[in-house]
Amino acid sequence: MMKTSTILILSALMTLSAAGDIPTKLQIRMSQIDQLYYEGKYDEAIQAYQNLIKENPDLENRPAVLVKLGRCYLRKGDYKSARSYLMLAVEREPDGSYASQAVASLASLYSQRYQYDKVVEVCQRIADKFPSTSAGATALYYVGNYLYIQGKREDALKTFERFLKIYPSSIYRSSVLSMLSDLYVVQGKFDKAETLLRSFLARNPKNTDLARHLGEVYIRQGRYEEAIRILETGWRANPNDTSLIEKLGKAYLMKGEREKAIQTWMRILTVTSYDESYRRQRLASIFKSHEMYDMAVQQYLAALKRRPTDSYIYSQLADIYRILGDTEKAVDTYIK
Repeated sequence: MMKTSTILILSALMTLSAAGDIPTKLQIRMSQIDQLYYEGKYDEAIQAYQNLIKENPDLENRPAVLVKLGRCYLRKGDYKSARSYLMLAVEREPDGSYASQAVASLASLYSQRYQYDKVVEVCQRIADKFPSTSAGATALYYVGNYLYIQGKREDALKTFERFLKIYPSSIYRSSVLSMLSDLYVVQGKFDKAETLLRSFLARNPKNTDLARHLGEVYIRQGRYEEAIRILETGWRANPNDTSLIEKLGKAYLMKGEREKAIQTWMRILTVTSYDESYRRQRLASIFKSHEMYDMAVQQYLAALKRRPTDSYIYSQLADIYRILGDTEKAVDTYIK
């Protein structure tokens, strides 16, 4: 097995362009300093970076270096220095990949102290100052996300609508569509949620995330046939999407077709992108959530045959026995 330091060096070599054409030799030095960061030796990492900058003054304003220094200070709890370096990384190259990382770290700086209003304030400033850039997209996403978390629904809704107009192809699009459609549904604006999701699905017919969200909108309105139709189409496009399979089974169950729902959920066992233990645990959790406890127990026991020491599976089994009132069996399972 390769050592962690070797993996880091290879990672640095593969991200040459993202590092702004920093020579390979320096990237290797930087990856070695990264190892100090991952080992929690933040003071040593900071000193090593500062020494590297003295030897190579051109590195002082490189976003790759600024972000790494910012993260070190963030871990140390020196928030003032962290903010300074991270903001500088954004300003130096707002459309670069490191700018997006800097914005994410800035959001973390405040969110880890539950200063959600500050996350919104700082990210809104970045989004306004650097529109149509990677930093701007990431910042605006965090603005909407933390407004959403705080329950400021109307402000979050407006932010997400603005986001989709400016960044319709962003990597955050699926997440934004999910939260925005949820906000529309909460407000009873099912038509807006449907129109939004249908418009994006028409342009991306194989996007099963969009199909799943649209299916949920139909389910909440009791339009089960339409939900089943769109979800079955999505499943044919991607039969390995376990979340979509779960949603499709839910649509059948809500429609009153219990056996069809069970048959649909059983498709999870044919998904090849996960090992059998995970597939059975996922299926068991679905049965448990719908109070089909006997079938849930069967699947958890089958999963245990593949992972006989998995404490999580034992805890789930014990919880089912507790729900069923078999305290002795629950306790016996817990202590295993």
